[in-house]
Amino acid sequence: MPLATAAEFPFHDGHEAHTPDWDRHCTAIQDLGLSREQRDAVSIINRQYRKKIIDCYQACMLKRIEFRALLRSSDADEKMIMDLSKTHSKIRDQLYSLIVEYQIRIRQTLTPDQRRNWCTMMGDSGSHSGW
Repeated sequence: MPLATAAEFPFHDGHEAHTPDWDRHCTAIQDLGLSREQRDAVSIINRQYRKKIIDCYQACMLKRIEFRALLRSSDADEKMIMDLSKTHSKIRDQLYSLIVEYQIRIRQTLTPDQRRNWCTMMGDSGSHSGW
């Protein structure tokens, strides 16, 4: 089995541009010095979660766009807006759960030293970084 490439670590590309100052000194997973076994495990986890996370993220963004349009619509009533808001929230919660689950699985493959230096997907709670 070939070694995992940077392309197989899809959720950490370009982390410097989206990382808050306090977390800029973390290390992307492909640069943590993973063993062959760790790279293989991360590659499998990425294959299991990549499509799920991307699909859920896209669904969340579409609902967000729909929600904005509905707020501006003169035909929308409060119930329609609240229903769509609840739908959007459920999808956003699913996305968050998938991301946490993914990171827990990745975390299980890392040593304690690697965990301390790892750039996770969770950014500063006041920004959209890391997502």
